[in-house]
Amino acid sequence: MGEFVRHAKMTAWGLGIVLEDRGGQRTVLFADGSRRSFKGEVAAKLLEPAEPETEEERLALERGAGAGGSAPTSVNLALEAQLPSDFSDPQPFLVYADWLEQRGDPRGRLIQAQHRGSAKLEREILKEHGAVLVPPNLGKRYKLEVAWKLGFIATATFGAHDELDERIEKLLEHPSAALLRELTIDASSYVGTPLEVLGALKPPRLATVVIGGAIETSALATGDLAPLCNLPALEVLRATGDRVLIAYPLVHKRLRELAIVTRRADATTLRHAVASDLPALTRLSVRCLDGIDDGVPAQAFAKLPALRALELHTTMRTREWLLAVIASPVRKTLVELRLIDGDLDEAEARELAKQLPALEVLEVSRDRSGREPLVRVPPAITSAARALARPTAWEDLGIDVARDRVWGAYPGTVGTYAVAIDRGTDWAQCSCPSNDRPCKHALALHAMLEEGTPIAERVPPSNHYQLASRRRFTSVRE
Repeated sequence: MGEFVRHAKMTAWGLGIVLEDRGGQRTVLFADGSRRSFKGEVAAKLLEPAEPETEEERLALERGAGAGGSAPTSVNLALEAQLPSDFSDPQPFLVYADWLEQRGDPRGRLIQAQHRGSAKLEREILKEHGAVLVPPNLGKRYKLEVAWKLGFIATATFGAHDELDERIEKLLEHPSAALLRELTIDASSYVGTPLEVLGALKPPRLATVVIGGAIETSALATGDLAPLCNLPALEVLRATGDRVLIAYPLVHKRLRELAIVTRRADATTLRHAVASDLPALTRLSVRCLDGIDDGVPAQAFAKLPALRALELHTTMRTREWLLAVIASPVRKTLVELRLIDGDLDEAEARELAKQLPALEVLEVSRDRSGREPLVRVPPAITSAARALARPTAWEDLGIDVARDRVWGAYPGTVGTYAVAIDRGTDWAQCSCPSNDRPCKHALALHAMLEEGTPIAERVPPSNHYQLASRRRFTSVRE
């Protein structure tokens, strides 16, 4: 969000927030509702840095900027604090609606219309005051769907989008999303790092985050889930992807459900999930299609005192995991235990489970014996690709550990190509004009992995994956 300023002479305008600063010109939204632009020399002389005197003053300008900068938004923090996050009690919303209407804020009318269930009036209000109430780029065309409740956006669902980070940021900064409770990224792939964006913005009411599409088609590496622990109200986290990463044990006071579905086994994900410090967690589920061969960490389940339901899929040391449960504090709280497709005999599992005094449901299955193992097969390497499989032929190279990707910048015949591949799969993207997919540039990255070529662990430039995903060539210098 922009910086705050005051005009040195026109103090009656009040505090202002900078909406845009480019081309030698600054555009500012002031507390009096005016939006004014100043050329560089005038801005430098008359616009002085300032800070809001109250939190309400700050939020009014920030939300006004998030709504497009047409005017500051009316804010009453005392009344907002009484609005239930689950929208279960409409009375506090109706009180807030009266306060907003007294100040000419159309959200007051919207709250009342949605409370009465008047779809016609709701449409009229949203159409008339869409510039203030409706986030930009909303609807199927922009792969963003929302559900309204009592004047605010309660849930939002994004599809795959090349500018996902920017779209999420714009949504969360909009005043209509001030009470956003649930966010879903329903995509089998995307460009960006939305988990880091969410962790940085810290939406105060966001309780449920669902990320990833169908595992059968997913090419998604979610990145590290840890930034989501910055969300103060987070209660439910479900992540699905070709690779889901937990780089460090999670720490959160309110998270009560954690569910992970991943295709590729990761040495840290399960180990860190069970070693997390989550005192409110009641349900934990980890499913890995490639199988889980991790050893049990020393502090497994030690900081999950409220755990009531545990589900582990395709573990290859199932007996060790069950013994760890029995030796941990959760033995007293566990009501449901599901050990699916593991390597433990059912009779032995039931005998050991007798040491879990609160257990009511035990599910053990072993049907992996007749199943073909999942094998990740990279594509065949061509001779043209091997000719490019030298670090010296590339302008830049790196391994993005969080997304399990190799990326590179290759100097092509008409510019520099942005290239990216997922390790161990045939997923690839490149901005070159070739019709071959994967192209020789992507195959060259696979070849370097196959040959054990040293590649540094580095994140790519912020727009690298976006450029690589474009069908037609675009220079990475853009």
